Amino acid sequence: MSGLEVVGVVLGSIPLLISALEHYSNGLTALGNMKQYEHAFKDLLAQFIGAASLYHDTCESILISDLSVERVNKLLKTRDGSLWRQRDVEDLLRRKLGANFQTYVSISNVLGDKIQKFGKRLKLEDDFRPRWVGIDGSIDFKVQRKLLKSGFARITGGIKIPSLQRDVESIVRDLYFLEKFQTKALLIEPQRIEKRHQSVTNSWGKLSERAKWLFESLNSQFYQCRCHCVHQADLELKVPTRPTEEFEWNKERLVFEFSISGTTPVCSSMPWSWRGVEIEAEESDLQPFVGVIQAPSWSSHAGMSFIPSFPPVPTYPAAVPITTTPQFQTRVDDLCKALSLIQLSKPNSYLGFLESQKWKHHIFCSDTTKPTSHTDGYSLEDLLYSIRIGTAWRSGVFTPRERALVALNMAYAVLQFHSTAWLQEDWGIKDVFVRQENSRASQISTIYLSRKFDRLKSAPARRNMPWIRNEIIYSLGLALLEIIYCQPISAMVQQTNYGSSPGQIDPFTEFVVARDLARDLSLERRGMVSASFAAVTRICLWCDFQDPTNDLSDPGFRQRFYAMVVEPLAEEYMRAS
Repeated sequence: MSGLEVVGVVLGSIPLLISALEHYSNGLTALGNMKQYEHAFKDLLAQFIGAASLYHDTCESILISDLSVERVNKLLKTRDGSLWRQRDVEDLLRRKLGANFQTYVSISNVLGDKIQKFGKRLKLEDDFRPRWVGIDGSIDFKVQRKLLKSGFARITGGIKIPSLQRDVESIVRDLYFLEKFQTKALLIEPQRIEKRHQSVTNSWGKLSERAKWLFESLNSQFYQCRCHCVHQADLELKVPTRPTEEFEWNKERLVFEFSISGTTPVCSSMPWSWRGVEIEAEESDLQPFVGVIQAPSWSSHAGMSFIPSFPPVPTYPAAVPITTTPQFQTRVDDLCKALSLIQLSKPNSYLGFLESQKWKHHIFCSDTTKPTSHTDGYSLEDLLYSIRIGTAWRSGVFTPRERALVALNMAYAVLQFHSTAWLQEDWGIKDVFVRQENSRASQISTIYLSRKFDRLKSAPARRNMPWIRNEIIYSLGLALLEIIYCQPISAMVQQTNYGSSPGQIDPFTEFVVARDLARDLSLERRGMVSASFAAVTRICLWCDFQDPTNDLSDPGFRQRFYAMVVEPLAEEYMRAS
């Protein structure tokens, strides 16, 4: 047996071993000529009880904070490893022990083997009963006397006290070590988590600033572009590609699909239709530029084709990180031109960088042709509505994995794009788009935000809603609630006694309905969603972070949001995957 279940076997075996040692001690007391063995067993018993009690108490301290008393008692007293295989128990130990979890399991496995061997040395039954003790606890004194006398006889295979002492001392050492190991982990892991959260949330602060200025750069490039077409950017939502401990904000690329539509009267010819683009950020050192892309000016003749030629700019694979600044010193003055002049046979090109404030946004064209497997995207709002009326490209509600995937990406979007034009304060499922892997697959493969650069962006007027502490987080909670119930909030409002038609739904009515629906969420009552997912939904709706700031631009509050929203959703996704 290996894995976390061995912890349950060890904990359940300890009281049985103690009982067996007591039976041996009492049996030897009854035999007048076995006093030397009686004292030895009492000494072994005392050592074992002391170490086992400390280990038991430490295990209880790990479990009792998150589990009911009844469940903790079962875990500690039942010699059944399957109880420890339950996902929430493993998640709890992983969270409490952190990086020490695997070491803890390995040591427990070694200890479990030692306990099994010790039971065999004492010639115990499989359930750790001495052979003279019945299942009902009755004692057969005749068998007891016979086995004890023959067991300690000085013949080959007899029970040797020095050997037993060495076995018990080895088990006791492991128990003391595990107790100290757990105690130190419980002290250190919260500090380690705190430091990790600080580092990660500082990085996400950088990402938010980067995203803000990137939008300004793209908007200045595409709004009123000389081609007079409408430019659109689909920004893929992705969880970090690196573990939390190795997270580096400047190595996280933003993945885009740029497209052009000729929806304006003056757009007579589109210079290009689709480009796959990745953008990597760098804090600018404000050094002079080495070169500037100067593409030929657009032809004024309608219908004239654009020749796919490009100035002699070095090309790099899209996966190449920025390592030395000098090779990335070409500024892009006209991104639309640059995208049109990429040679179709040579994608994965480095175009150059856009600059805004202290940021350089390095642009890599990863592809020039839209994949044939691409399907049309749907907003989550349209998808939920079509599922509700039975006209969607899929049937039924979200799977637990899909629900966790969408929720986690939306939470990361809040962390990364708050206070930017990518994500308005009153955003929701209408602003998040999903795409299936191909026309035959029903699973969601891509989640993205979509923005058209067809007008100057200005911050919308802030709505007067004093009952909402943070609107962008409230909007996330509302979206999570809609994903759980698999229908838009407008439909859920109509199913209650509030309001009479979609046009009459006001923000306060929406809030009241969302509050009542969130209160009704529980694993026991509905079975719709896990308790963790429901708790995150309520936290977002009520902005209940035990922090008066309620501002994501504050590092401390951002850290709380990461710990109370992002991490639980990440664990939810891991469980569902």
